[in-house]
Amino acid sequence: MVGQTIYSKNSINKCINEKLLDKYVFHAGSRTKYRCEGVSVLSNEAFLAIMSQSSKAEKMPLEEQFYEKLVGRSLDAFTLASEFILKVKVLKVQGYESYAGSF
Repeated sequence: MVGQTIYSKNSINKCINEKLLDKYVFHAGSRTKYRCEGVSVLSNEAFLAIMSQSSKAEKMPLEEQFYEKLVGRSLDAFTLASEFILKVKVLKVQGYESYAGSF
């Protein structure tokens, strides 16, 4: 799995041990070999809820998770734009020469 994802071996082991082991992933004769059962029948939403690091995400539908992220990003963009507009106003009031080296 390490070669197929961006996650480290330790992260994958942690996910298997904490979220999947003895539910969907089982030891197959040794601690380094596994067999999977039932993962393929999970919906994308159910799988994401299991794998989520947030207990809030487990209770929230995928659409609502997307909405929450979108709102957060929109607020970040609004804050950044507001800061930019404020800097432009300060430049107009104090003069462009006073900030020549700070950008």
